[in-house]
Parts: sequence; C-alpha cells; structure tokens
Amino acid sequence: MLPAHVARFFGDVEPATLSLARPQNYVVERLMPEGARAAMRWLRSAFPEDDLRAP
Repeated sequence: MLPAHVARFFGDVEPATLSLARPQNYVVERLMPEGARAAMRWLRSAFPEDDLRAP
C-alpha cells in the first residue's frame, strides 16, 4: 500500500492495485520527475539504491 503523500501522484490508477514489484519502473518514473521530498524519501526506502540510478 502506498502512503497518502505518494498515492496522490497516481490519481489515474487505483493505488491499492499497484505492485511495487512490477512494474517497478512505472512507480520510480512517476515519482522521480515530481521531486517532492517526502515522496523521494519514501522511494529511497522502498527500492534499492541500484534500482533508482539511471542506466
């Protein structure tokens, strides 16, 4: 389940149906451009650092 401060970035989908395992890039790519500090802190706690680095 996504925290409310993160779920607001996914208004076009039902947050309860999002899986952090797949598609992981969808979650990361949705949050990275927004740059909200709380969302970025959550992102760093939810995903390994290697998954957040640009290829």
